[in-house]
Amino acid sequence: MEEEPRKKKKIKMRMGTYLISLLAVAAISIGGTYVVADRTEQTAPTEEGTAQTPGTFSKIEAVYNQLSTDYYQEVDEDQLIEGALSGMVDAIGDPYTQYLDVSESASLNDTISASFEGIGAEVMKQGDSIMIVSPIAGSPAEEAGLKPNDILLKADDKNLTGLTLNEAVSFIRGEKGSDVVLTIQRGEETFEVTVTRDTIPVETVVYNLDETDPTIGYIAITSFSDPTYDELVTAVKELREQGATSFVFDVRQNPGGLLDGALSISNMFVEEGSTIMQTQERDQEAVKIVADDKTMGDFKVTEPSVLLVDEGSASASEILAGALKESANMQIIGTKTFGKGTVQTVASFSDKSELKLTIAKWLTPNGE
Repeated sequence: MEEEPRKKKKIKMRMGTYLISLLAVAAISIGGTYVVADRTEQTAPTEEGTAQTPGTFSKIEAVYNQLSTDYYQEVDEDQLIEGALSGMVDAIGDPYTQYLDVSESASLNDTISASFEGIGAEVMKQGDSIMIVSPIAGSPAEEAGLKPNDILLKADDKNLTGLTLNEAVSFIRGEKGSDVVLTIQRGEETFEVTVTRDTIPVETVVYNLDETDPTIGYIAITSFSDPTYDELVTAVKELREQGATSFVFDVRQNPGGLLDGALSISNMFVEEGSTIMQTQERDQEAVKIVADDKTMGDFKVTEPSVLLVDEGSASASEILAGALKESANMQIIGTKTFGKGTVQTVASFSDKSELKLTIAKWLTPNGE
């Protein structure tokens, strides 16, 4: 029901394969959670080209018509359509499969460029609760002391429990300089914290020489966004020039990002032809994605290195960690990571709304 039943039209959409880099794609005007692959242009199936059994959509259309014509008050027909789409997707029971209306889609796509305003925390739906996955390094959320697994009970006076992820996000996000009072549950403790929304830093790589041993270069990757690969190459080159002969890479509190970034950065450490990750669709054998200097870049890091992770390291960060551990024999130091392992496809409709659909799971190089 992408269109009003009485006005059947073809719907053009773009299909792109995305690996969602965080459990929830809703962003509190925060770091990008998309992990993006190719985009192609496609047209949605027409009525004649779609296999349907008699009456497949007749009940949906009947309810729509009843509400439109017989409800005792005038109804917003566009709102009915949006509600039907959201309800159909929600019925799947998958937090990664979502219908995003035009405003939600625009908000999400804005985060891909790593330029956005908000509190700087990635969130997910956990039962009826909204939970922080990871505050972004240097963000207002981190400065306010928010931590992974914190439950957001209220935003100002609005109770967030029971809301959809997108509804909750709409009350938490806001313009730069504005305050939001968040009621937080952390374990058995409940408290309030005031967070001043700000522009989240675009810089995704922070680096310096170790103060006690100037032969060690420290590089923190805060998200996987459009400029991250180039920023990382610059960081390694400059630290080498300053005398670094080994590196500590840090993806703690990194909620993830673009798939291209995760693959190209993994490619810096993995030998060409070795597996970076695998994907497995329903009833299909797993497909390996291997290091390729021609398509992922030929810059290599050959110095002794380690990778730091924690419970806030999610999705693209976990892809990187799996690749470095299993295909580059790099030591991984830290705590258990967040845990996100599914692949989504995104259909962008002509009205700029989007449907995100889980189509596969992703595995480490060894198939874990």
